[in-house]
Formats: sequence, C-alpha cells, structure tokens
Amino acid sequence: MLFFCFRYTEAQIRRNPVITGTTDTAGVTTASPEAGTPRNTLRMARELNLTREQLMRLKAIRLDIQARQQALENDPALSETDRKSRLLALRQERMESNRKILSAEQQTRIQAFREARRQNRPKTGPL
Repeated sequence: MLFFCFRYTEAQIRRNPVITGTTDTAGVTTASPEAGTPRNTLRMARELNLTREQLMRLKAIRLDIQARQQALENDPALSETDRKSRLLALRQERMESNRKILSAEQQTRIQAFREARRQNRPKTGPL
C-alpha cells in the first residue's frame, strides 16, 4: 500500500490494517464510507470531526492518487529522477486537494498534529 510517495513495511501494514466493512450475524459484509480506509486515517478523521461527505471525498482523492502513483512506479520509460519528481508532485497535489476539503479549523488542528509529530520524532544525524 502506498501513502504519499513512501511504501509501508509489512510491520506497518499489520499495525494499521485497512477497514474493509462491517459483517453482520449472517456473515454479510457491508461496505461503508470507511471501507478500504487505513485505521490511522479514521483516527485522524475522528480527531478532526470530519463529516461523512468529507471522508468520502478524501477517500476518492486517496484512491485516485494511489492509482496514479502505481502507474508511475510501474512505468519503465521514466528515469528515476523523473519518477521521483512526479511522485513528489502527486504528493503535493494530494495535500492541496485535501486542504481544500477541510475547514479552516480542521486545517489548523491537522497542522498542530503535524507539528507535534515533528517535535516527537527522534533526532537523526551525526553523533
């Protein structure tokens, strides 16, 4: 599974499984707007108080970008530098599209979450 232009490792996939729908007592699985959405995305949706419509629009963007990323990664005609620049452009396009869906308050909250994550990230570099 792709997220932005980075690949998840197997361990990360096991930690953040994808929601596939709900199963009733008869064993019938019903798709929901959350179906096919990684759990970490759903957690962020709860934190931001996203509406069902916002979640559906974000999912559509994610699926579109993932399909385009997959096509770029499998295109043998692209050089490595060209592929990386196009993947970066897709990532920026996704972020901009997501930003348009979120309200001003939600954008402020997600920026605060990102800043907190950056602060808690272990420092790397020369020892």
